[in-house]
Amino acid sequence: MPTEPHKDILYRELSLVQAREASPQASPLLQEVVNFASNALVRCVSYSEGAENVDLAPLALYRHIMEMADGVEVLIAGACPVPAIPILRSAFEALLSLEYILEDNANYDRRSLSWLAGYLNKRIASYQSLLSNTARGKEFLESIERDKTIRDFPLPPSDSIQAAIANLTVVLDRDQFTEIRREFSAPGRTPHWYSLFGGPADLRELARHLRRHLQYDVLYRQWSMSTHAQDFSPFLTRSADGAKGIRGLRDISSLKLMATFGIVFPLDATRLLIDHFHPGETWGDWYLREVSHRFLQIVGGASKGSTVDAA
Repeated sequence: MPTEPHKDILYRELSLVQAREASPQASPLLQEVVNFASNALVRCVSYSEGAENVDLAPLALYRHIMEMADGVEVLIAGACPVPAIPILRSAFEALLSLEYILEDNANYDRRSLSWLAGYLNKRIASYQSLLSNTARGKEFLESIERDKTIRDFPLPPSDSIQAAIANLTVVLDRDQFTEIRREFSAPGRTPHWYSLFGGPADLRELARHLRRHLQYDVLYRQWSMSTHAQDFSPFLTRSADGAKGIRGLRDISSLKLMATFGIVFPLDATRLLIDHFHPGETWGDWYLREVSHRFLQIVGGASKGSTVDAA
């Protein structure tokens, strides 16, 4: 007979009811935002007029943010707000990258290609780790031998790996990446892509450069504790009479906060992308019609900085 959960720890049916009562608009509004983003992505791809490879980074980052928001919606609908934390953290990082790339037209090509070059470098390094005759490959084989759970890890054929590396290298060797390759290969440094050409040294500085101080210092750091399994606060709770207990799973106390940023991040990204690829589009009409009133119901009223400017 299947095991029944201990209702003090996991009461799925009750959590679903509590989630719908606490914020009935959260899941439908997240769906609406993602639905609009899916159409915005297609439109922006069609408006793209940049040189080859130049527009790939912002479009890929936008799609990532959209996919993360879609995942948040699934978790919110299932009364699982806490597992949405690492997903929102990933969306926030993508939003920082997207905003930095689109910050000004003068640096757009260089920053977009820097992001792409960073991806290509990491992809090549990953493939090299699968070749037994490289330093990375030997280190990877040693890792397999030392792993206590994995006894066998069959590697792809060497020819296919080398072909994949060659294909990526052909792209990276193009003239449009010349300055970027030089920056990445500077001695004594392994820079982040956004650190090239005098950019921010790390993610914290990137957030500060983009004037997202509070989101990084308060939200992102707290989310990092949960993501890295260092957050003890969700474990213990107290009952109405003060007795200590273990907090149950699917606790919905953070549902509105998770939904709020699950909505804010893709909205910010949509504004950035449309302003760059199709600045004449009045997407604010959709925001006022479909989003603003429901969003205010979720956050419990307007607060400074809580809404998104819709052009």
